[in-house]
Amino acid sequence: MHKKLEFALEKYGLSDLHFEFAIADKKGNIEMKSKKFEDVFSDEVNTLQSRIPVVPADIMEPTGPFETIIIVAPNIRYYLLRSLLWVIVGVVLFIIVVLAAFFITIRSLMTQRKLVEIKRDFINNMTHELKTPLATISLAVDALKSTKVNTDPTSVAYFSNIIKEENVRMNKHVETILQAAQLDKKENELNKQEVDVHDLILGVVDSFKLQLEAKPSQVQTILEASPSIIKVDEEHLLHVLLNLIDNAIKYSKSEINIIIQTKSLNNKTFISIQDKGIGMDANARKHIFEKFYRAHSGNVHDVKGYGLGMSYVKWVIDSHKGQIAVNSETGMGTSIEMILPN
Repeated sequence: MHKKLEFALEKYGLSDLHFEFAIADKKGNIEMKSKKFEDVFSDEVNTLQSRIPVVPADIMEPTGPFETIIIVAPNIRYYLLRSLLWVIVGVVLFIIVVLAAFFITIRSLMTQRKLVEIKRDFINNMTHELKTPLATISLAVDALKSTKVNTDPTSVAYFSNIIKEENVRMNKHVETILQAAQLDKKENELNKQEVDVHDLILGVVDSFKLQLEAKPSQVQTILEASPSIIKVDEEHLLHVLLNLIDNAIKYSKSEINIIIQTKSLNNKTFISIQDKGIGMDANARKHIFEKFYRAHSGNVHDVKGYGLGMSYVKWVIDSHKGQIAVNSETGMGTSIEMILPN
């Protein structure tokens, strides 16, 4: 009997269904049963029970109830879950894919929004930076046109010098922007040569003499690297030092206080530039090396620049197989630490 029931269930794709059965007479008395029928029959919560009347083949029109086959499927919930396993897995995977697509879309939208904001700030900064020297040049040219000025050699030299200085300033802005474009195209190639890093640092510090004299300043140099000769691209390293010291000055408080230190570490040269300026928060530290990123400090134009300097610094250090780290706290100052191979 058990084999016949298995064969019948197999026709309906239920060959793996575990079941117990019994045959009851017209009055409901059990005439035949499987071994574990009684164990599962009483559990109506976790089983599926089905009663099928048995009608003899020679009776064309049944006149009343005959024997009944009782089929009980135990642990029906587990069976249903097992039979629907791949459907459930498919649904879960589909949900994961939908959620992933949603997350990627949201992330993309946020990135695009951030890029739009960066682009807007960059255009505003660039417009402001170029507009100022253009306005100064225009005023100087108008002054040179006046009879009172162009007949005075001293005045002509003064306004000519202003035009020259503003022209140099504009060229620096253009070079900065072109430099960023070259970094994207990887057009910069290193021209390594032996350079005395101490001489380079002292030369850069000396170039900021006028800016340092504008307000109370103290620049301390602790140059202990030995040897101080390293093989680097002198022009690129010069611009790195210019950028970092310029930032230390721009982001200083009422007084400029900078400590520049070098020392030797396992055939490598350690360089740190530390200031006691306004510092930066964790979010600014996280994005400091991103192109066009500038930490907000109130008015967007109170500290001039395009936010290209630190991305350039990172590129130069990485190109030299070096390391760079930023340590900073708001109101406590910033320390930039670099390690370059000798």
